[in-house]
Amino acid sequence: MPYKDLEQNRKRCREYRQKHLEELRDYDRLRNNTEKRKQWFRERDQKRERKYYKKQQNKKYRQEHKEELAEYNKGYQDKNKAQLQKYFANRYYTLKEKVFVILGSECSNCGCNDKRILQVDHVNGHGYSERKTSKKIPFKNIEKNPEKYQILCPNCNWIKKSENMESKPRLQTKRAEQKRERYYAKKRKAFDILGNKCVHCGNTDHRALQIDHVNGNGHKELRQINLNGVLNKILAEEKEEYQLLCANCNWKKRYDKQEYFIKLAVPTWSE
Repeated sequence: MPYKDLEQNRKRCREYRQKHLEELRDYDRLRNNTEKRKQWFRERDQKRERKYYKKQQNKKYRQEHKEELAEYNKGYQDKNKAQLQKYFANRYYTLKEKVFVILGSECSNCGCNDKRILQVDHVNGHGYSERKTSKKIPFKNIEKNPEKYQILCPNCNWIKKSENMESKPRLQTKRAEQKRERYYAKKRKAFDILGNKCVHCGNTDHRALQIDHVNGNGHKELRQINLNGVLNKILAEEKEEYQLLCANCNWKKRYDKQEYFIKLAVPTWSE
């Protein structure tokens, strides 16, 4: 970018040369000295070669001792589990605060400003493809292209996904369609049994309602029997440990009770 005032720039350059005259002369002498320049390039090349050789050696060592390193890493993680959880929680919430500075700290749709539940949403969808490469908050991408992201509360996020069909299944076969119809019919029946509304705020929008485990630890059960198994239990009248919550109330509950991955929450966010 050109300077706005060329005269002022020339004056500044003259002042600098007068002030650092000896240093500039020494620099010119060193630059014109071909032997020293050659030596500098030799040292640079040697440094690059050492770095490349060390990288290849490390790669070879990791391939040859793959099982030993995996066992060591597992043991280290088991011994320092609490410290690692605290470290990752600190990093996660620090990044989230930076994201709030860039994108704002309220839902761009309804204006909700409860930081406990606010989420980063991809304006044009397809966030799942970015999460495949990294499970972290894509802070670098947000910093470079903030127009591709927005802040939404969970309710608005789930409603947007439903309206835009962002979570549309890939398989479009007749068998897959029949399977989906059976699943949604089962889900509607489970919602009828649980009251068809959020037990905290009374929200009745099915697009934002979620089945919540009253005592937490739902992720463990989902690993064993998945969501279809949970629906079967509710239909079999085993509904005491389940309730219906809207997405907003569900995330508030997770944060307040430090359920699942929201452990060791660093900031004391509230309404």
